[in-house]
Amino acid sequence: MTEENQDQKSKYFVEMVGQGQGYLLKCDGFLFNGKTKFQNLSFFKNNVFGNVMQLDNAFQTSEKDEFLYHEPLVQRPMLSHPNPKKVLIIGGGDGGSAEEALKHNCVEKVTMVELDGDVVEKSKEFLQSIHKGAFDHKKMDLKIEDGKKFIEETDEKFYIIVLDLTDPVGPSVFLYTKEFYKTIASKLNENGILSVHTESPLFVPDSFNVIVNTLKSVFKHVKLAFQFVPMYGSVFSYAACSNEIDTTTISAEEIDKRIEERAVTDLQLYNGEIHQGIQAMPNYVRENLKRTIKIITMDDTEFPEDMKRYTSSKHLTLEF
Repeated sequence: MTEENQDQKSKYFVEMVGQGQGYLLKCDGFLFNGKTKFQNLSFFKNNVFGNVMQLDNAFQTSEKDEFLYHEPLVQRPMLSHPNPKKVLIIGGGDGGSAEEALKHNCVEKVTMVELDGDVVEKSKEFLQSIHKGAFDHKKMDLKIEDGKKFIEETDEKFYIIVLDLTDPVGPSVFLYTKEFYKTIASKLNENGILSVHTESPLFVPDSFNVIVNTLKSVFKHVKLAFQFVPMYGSVFSYAACSNEIDTTTISAEEIDKRIEERAVTDLQLYNGEIHQGIQAMPNYVRENLKRTIKIITMDDTEFPEDMKRYTSSKHLTLEF
């Protein structure tokens, strides 16, 4: 792995969202650029978004807008559970999901399993405003290993499981299967909740449909939330899945009460009203989910064409 510190003021990174449109960010200087055992990893500065992380040239997170992704992913299930003591995070190498879970004083342990240790080490250095020391927290149990293997072999059970994953391409596709979701369900305590992002319902509607329906084949309650995330150039969606808890039935007043009782601070987005608002179902999503395209299984992991177009879109570098 190599580090770069040269002046990059005229460099712009372009990420295409699908085949017909995209967005760009100016690189105001590299912090790190190199290869890990698993992927290309880079961090660069942007005068609006702060420090930005890329994996395989795709934007992952930034200091400016990470809370718009991490808070719906983590705070919704945490605040929907009456007493989440043990949390498991699969992925989440930037530390943002762990930092959100550790805000709750009722939490006794957060287990985080990340495959790529270099992502963690470099995030410690360049994304301090996101993880805020979570990797070294006394309640943190950090494991650098395969998350799928861990959850299949562990005897532990958890109140909350968060899948903070990359898009369903390559080996990660097996973490989107019915069989894997069944394994997760077996590792949840009573009232346990799985939280997972379900891609953009706007730009990959067929793949969004497939993920949601695969989750519904395992869990009684699969409740969706929606939030625009600038770094991803789209409305992003999240599923809170449980066989006991319906997150949409928890009042705004109860959410605010739990925030206060657990001494949760530094929430930039989440409160009781947001909990209600982001779970409102847009009409185009309702129409989408009237269809059942397919269920992803270990025998059939092929996603619809929109995901193939989305993940194969070009990442460009412009200089002007």
